[in-house]
Amino acid sequence: MNSGFSIKRISLESLNELQCISRITFEESFAAFNQAEDMQLYFENALSLDQLTREIQSEHSEFYFAYQEETLAGYLKINLHSDALHPNEKYGLEIERIYVKRSFQGKHIGQYILDKAINRAKELGFIQVWLGVWEQNHRAISFYRRNGFIPFGSQYFVLGTDRQTDILMRLKFSN
Repeated sequence: MNSGFSIKRISLESLNELQCISRITFEESFAAFNQAEDMQLYFENALSLDQLTREIQSEHSEFYFAYQEETLAGYLKINLHSDALHPNEKYGLEIERIYVKRSFQGKHIGQYILDKAINRAKELGFIQVWLGVWEQNHRAISFYRRNGFIPFGSQYFVLGTDRQTDILMRLKFSN
């Protein structure tokens, strides 16, 4: 099922490429469901070069590019110490972002990326992974459910000026 997939950890040298794929995949995923002004505010704040620099440089985050053959198809961001936001989840690695370019969706690269996050969590000794997914993103919710994730709560996510609800889902590892 690999189909020529590979994953590479990225660093600050890939900042511009990260910003580009972040914006492309976020727009492909959410532009049709949100106001253009809210999308632009999100790009200016959450996906600015300054913000992405801080995230890449954080010792608590890791970014990975996913390729099919030699073509950049998506990316992953995980957070290693996110328990300040969710104290009850202190033994879990947060999957903050899994994004795949539309032209690569349906080719199993999303599964490959998710497997990378789960394997990384196990390597680091975590007992579970968790994530937030927009309540209107039914395709992603189904994907995570198929992979054994179960809902355990919700949180707000602000896109520009629009307060939206994310469903929190987790996957606990058996011993």
